[in-house]
Amino acid sequence: MRTTVIILAIACIACTKPSNDIISESEYKELLQQTILVLPDSSLTTEQIELKIKLCDLLFQYTDIRNNCLKLHADKSKFEQEGIPNIYYDIIKYQLEETSTGIKMLLKEFPDKSMNIEEDLKNCKEQYWDTERPNLIKRIAL
Repeated sequence: MRTTVIILAIACIACTKPSNDIISESEYKELLQQTILVLPDSSLTTEQIELKIKLCDLLFQYTDIRNNCLKLHADKSKFEQEGIPNIYYDIIKYQLEETSTGIKMLLKEFPDKSMNIEEDLKNCKEQYWDTERPNLIKRIAL
């Protein structure tokens, strides 16, 4: 999914030592392979598409920017409540931490560049709600 990739792609820029409540890089890699996040949308089953919609809905509803960092305002219980396995909470927290580190590095490296991270996130959210989510829902209806 493009918007998720855009937000999370910056994570590839930097590897950091995660905080105590974030899984390690090796745990992240191992868990990621057990998810639908590594599969192309075209190969997802109806059930997997439904999970992806739930996950992205939650991500875009409960993520914002604070001090140039992506913050998730949902805990594991919210994921469970939405029917999303806990594994996704750990993965998303890791990805947001990595992305935030990448953002900070970019801002540090290019202090003279005008970067509007809030606007970028807003655009990603709009892209998801207006285009990508309806396209996923259409695939379920087929």
